[in-house]
Amino acid sequence: MENQARKERILVVQPYGIGDTLFIFPLLKALKLQRDAERLDVIIGPRTRQLMQLCPYVDEIHVIDKDLWKRISKIAVLREKIKLLFHCASRHYDLAFDFSMQPEYSFWAKFFLRIPIIAGFNYKKRNIFLNKPLNLPEQGYSGKSVIEYVCDLAGLIGLDIADKKPELRLSSNVEAAAEKLLKDGGWSGGRYIVVSAGGGATWGMDAYYKQWPPEYFVQFLKLLGVFFDPGAIVLLGTDDERRFEKLFSGLSAPIIPLFGETDIAEAAAIIKHAALFIGNDGGLAHIASCQDIPMAVFYGPADPKVYGPYPSRENAVVLSRRLPCQPCYQYFRYNKSCQDIACLRGLLPEDALAQLNERRFFEFFKK
Repeated sequence: MENQARKERILVVQPYGIGDTLFIFPLLKALKLQRDAERLDVIIGPRTRQLMQLCPYVDEIHVIDKDLWKRISKIAVLREKIKLLFHCASRHYDLAFDFSMQPEYSFWAKFFLRIPIIAGFNYKKRNIFLNKPLNLPEQGYSGKSVIEYVCDLAGLIGLDIADKKPELRLSSNVEAAAEKLLKDGGWSGGRYIVVSAGGGATWGMDAYYKQWPPEYFVQFLKLLGVFFDPGAIVLLGTDDERRFEKLFSGLSAPIIPLFGETDIAEAAAIIKHAALFIGNDGGLAHIASCQDIPMAVFYGPADPKVYGPYPSRENAVVLSRRLPCQPCYQYFRYNKSCQDIACLRGLLPEDALAQLNERRFFEFFKK
């Protein structure tokens, strides 16, 4: 009777990158506000901890760092697993969502945590421990946003998600820290745009498959200046992407390079106040999509209908060659045999600008 009287306790597992994590934010909000969960805890990977801290609906965040586990002893890994399992068992969860698409988490949820309802995506019948599975198409996500798939999954437990737009909550301290980073970088106030010439960290060494050539960004910005005064240009990305900095030094606009100097929250705050975001398909583009700012994003192997800005809006433009071979990212794999990456390298800066003009994009910046 006590178990029936109290509100639900829910565990959500999403061990992947920034985009995948943002795609479940509408579900987290609905579970807390519409489902009125007593507590909502998450298990995530190390790269998205700061991002998850921007979600006001989560009570407790657990981080599983499998890269760290590879560097420590098996005994130490076992201790970490046992500690987390016993902690989760003490929460007595009633419902779990497993977005890993692997059987490991659901196995422990079913047999050790004794969670009665386990929902998740079942791809190629890999996760046999789900009792509320949403079977995905053979080719993976297709034809609609991942967020729509998340909403479909929520429907299996009777939850109709009212607000499907991911929401980020930035504190005043984060906003102040972001402003300080800009000023320390040379920003004196006024308009600025954000450029992300890297991205695609979840693809590891093959991230370049998702990246428009960085020298094209420089040429594109020069062409852009005819239609639009960018003010300052803020360069965001990882420390490894600092190598792009020299390419941008010849531009007439002030350059503020912040490679590797921001955390996710600070990057989100900087993007929030930008006049425009220009970048590749990746985590920062997904963050920009949440902020409702004008954005132009380059898509190559991945399908923008699935992984693009959501919900769609007029001032969020996908730039793509739309080749017959696009999108080649299917079955959760990309075409490694593609050597020329024509979908991105063949999209010239003047072609990208023409696509913006076709969409009358610069009308958003008229005073």
